[in-house]
Amino acid sequence: PPSPDIRVRVHTCKGTVGRTAEEDNMRKFITAAFAVSALTGAALFAPDYVPLPRPVEAALVEFRSFAFARLYGTFFLKYYEKEARAYKEEVLSKAKGKVLEIGIGPGANFDYYPDEVEEIYGIEPNPYMVEELNKIMDTKMHEHEGLSDRAKHGQVTRGKFKGAIQTGAEDLSQVESNSMDTVVSTLVLCSVGDVEKSLAEIKRVLRPGGQFLFVEHVKAKESPYNKIQKCIENPWKTIGDGCHLTRDTGSLIKQAGFANADITDFNISEGFFGGLLPHIRGVAVKGEE
Repeated sequence: PPSPDIRVRVHTCKGTVGRTAEEDNMRKFITAAFAVSALTGAALFAPDYVPLPRPVEAALVEFRSFAFARLYGTFFLKYYEKEARAYKEEVLSKAKGKVLEIGIGPGANFDYYPDEVEEIYGIEPNPYMVEELNKIMDTKMHEHEGLSDRAKHGQVTRGKFKGAIQTGAEDLSQVESNSMDTVVSTLVLCSVGDVEKSLAEIKRVLRPGGQFLFVEHVKAKESPYNKIQKCIENPWKTIGDGCHLTRDTGSLIKQAGFANADITDFNISEGFFGGLLPHIRGVAVKGEE
């Protein structure tokens, strides 16, 4: 398993009636993001559109990672966490023992882990996300007096964090087989390069009887949302650091060879944006060997 002292800085939407100001801001942000992406020529930032010289492509991917990490902390966490909190609490309350979180980002899930969690390790390919995580980890506890009970719990939980590993979900070779009690993924499988390989690695590192906990957005089943997803997927990947809208992640989890997979469909909000970003949550258990 990862060394206990690892600390690595690595590369790696409701209807108009009844909407709050924060929900309006989130809607405006998403709309503006698409507009900016289109007006600046999304093709230049998404190599899927046109072939680009490798140095140019690498520079654009680097910029995309930087921009996403900054927007994630500034906008996304503030609004998404409010909508998804109850669902994440339900799923992550099942975590226990030694936990490996795929795509740990700035540590947003620390607030949700129960006392049964003993150690937390992270996987994070985006270097700028890890910068944010390191800032949080380097902040002294007494600087957060007056926080909510949830945030105070997160302060305790972060003391169980042992480090981040420089790799993507497709290659967990630094993690021993059968070494983790729980693997967690929240909004990560949408952006990995190879979902099937990532799931195989997740299953490999879990102990027999270990659990894979997940909250993911997935491909829409209903029209016109599925058609809209296909139309905007390339610009979405541009502003979402490789995030795919049209992945049937639930089916891929069921096909990954877990002993059983309990998956529930849900929308984090009503109306257009809820239909455009349908979610799944659940737990998949590795069988006894």
